[in-house]
Amino acid sequence: MKIRIYIVAALLSIAMVMACSTNTSDDDQSGTVNNIPMSSIEDLSRSVSQSVLSGNPSGQRGIWVNGSGVVNVEPDIAILHFGIETTNKSVKLSTNKLKDVTNQILDFLDEQSIDSKDIRTESINIYPKYEYHNGKQSLKGYTASYKISVNIRDLSDSASAVSRIIDGVSEAGGDSIRIDNIRFAREDNSKAISDAREKAVIDAIAKADQFAQLTGISRGDIVYISEYTSPSYASGDMQLRSMSVALEGSAGTPIRTGELDIRIELQAVFSINPN
Repeated sequence: MKIRIYIVAALLSIAMVMACSTNTSDDDQSGTVNNIPMSSIEDLSRSVSQSVLSGNPSGQRGIWVNGSGVVNVEPDIAILHFGIETTNKSVKLSTNKLKDVTNQILDFLDEQSIDSKDIRTESINIYPKYEYHNGKQSLKGYTASYKISVNIRDLSDSASAVSRIIDGVSEAGGDSIRIDNIRFAREDNSKAISDAREKAVIDAIAKADQFAQLTGISRGDIVYISEYTSPSYASGDMQLRSMSVALEGSAGTPIRTGELDIRIELQAVFSINPN
């Protein structure tokens, strides 16, 4: 509808230009209008129409489809996120306690053959902690917190390897530990992403063929393709807050790695062959 409006508006503009001219004669009306050849007017009208169509996506012919591809893979790395938090009357006492607990945890990780490159400091914070009584604020002390992430690469026996790290970190940290979550991933996704992308293309072609069959047209070649989402996977994060409390009386933290879903989404456009 918009295309027709644009074309009519353009033709009206041409008509106004012709109406403004007073140099007309009966002899010229058969082949020209106000000294403008009719063929030129037709060419201009056709040019306007084509310009509007090319600039308007709704005027493009073709079969537009989305393709999706998913590949399931086993994770080969676990990322554990945890924090250490201490509160004391002074900054010095609080940070000294934080250092002691942190060193105990790092010593444990070293005993478990965790490489130093797989241990990353995420944040360090020190802030005053207040308490309120009858609407009055009083300083309780100072809290020091230290957040760490650890890559656990030995997933050959996940039920024992990952569980052993979580339990050991919780025991070493005691009441100061705050375990946030554990996430499973795959360090090299390139093969899985390639396979998922291939499945997405096959899916798009199959959908285009179905549309063509249902509507009685013939699918042509692909003229456009775009991967509109970055490769992603669902890792099934586990929330493990207050793990030190949950471990009391437990033989070990139950861990299941599951599988990862590597997903690719794309958009494709196919031409329509004339019947």
